[in-house]
Amino acid sequence: MDGPLRRPTLSGSLRALAAGVPALALVALLVTALLLAGDAEQDVGRLQRFSPWLFAGASLAVALLLGVIVRRGLTLRSQLARREPGARLALRLLPWLLLLALPPLILVYGFALKFLTSSIDSWFNVRIEQALDDALALGHFVIDDAGVRARAEATSLAARLEGVDATELDSLLEQALGNGEAAQLAVFAVDGTLVAAASNDPRLLLPSAPPDADLLAVQGGGALVRPQPFDDGVLQAALV
Repeated sequence: MDGPLRRPTLSGSLRALAAGVPALALVALLVTALLLAGDAEQDVGRLQRFSPWLFAGASLAVALLLGVIVRRGLTLRSQLARREPGARLALRLLPWLLLLALPPLILVYGFALKFLTSSIDSWFNVRIEQALDDALALGHFVIDDAGVRARAEATSLAARLEGVDATELDSLLEQALGNGEAAQLAVFAVDGTLVAAASNDPRLLLPSAPPDADLLAVQGGGALVRPQPFDDGVLQAALV
C-alpha cells in the first residue's frame, strides 16, 4: 500500500528556484552579449540608450552566478566537515567539471574578443582614415590660403615702397606691420643685405637673408611664396 503523498513545501520551491538561477543568469549574459555584439557590428547605436540597463543586468547576472558558486562551495565544505555521503565524491569530481567547463569558456571568450576587436577596429579605421584625410585637406587649404594672402600683401607693400627713401623704410614697415597680417617685414638690397626690418614677434627680430636662388627667381617682378616651419606651426614667407 502506498504511503501518503507529500505536498510541495515553500522551502522546496525556493530551492528549486535557486537551482534555476545559474541557468537564468547564463541566459541573461548570452542575450546581453549577443545584443551588444549585433549592435556594434551594425553600427546603428539602437541600444545606446539602454546600455546602462544592459550593463546593470549583466553585472547582476554575474553577481548571481558568483553568489551561487560561493554558496555551493560553502555547502560542499560543510558537507565535507560533517562527512556526509557523497561529499568526497563531489570534491573529486569538481576538478574534472572545471576541466570540462574551461575549454568551451576559453573558446567562446576568444571568439567574442576577436569578433569585437575586428568589428571595432574596422569601425574606427574608416572614421580615423576619413578624419585624417579631411584634416590634411583642411591643412593644405589653410596653408594655401595664407600663401595667397601673403603674396598679395607683399606685392602691395612692395609697390608702395618703390621710390621711398631708405631713411623712411623703418617707419613705413612698422606702419604696414600694424595694418596687415604679417609677423615680420624686411627690405633687402639686391645683394641680400638687410636694409630695414620690422617685427611683432621677439623671435623674428633678425630676419635672415633670402637664398641667392630665391633672389634670382623674383628678379624682374616675380614673387615667391614658401612655407617655413616655425615652432609648432608654419609661416608663409613671401619674397617680392
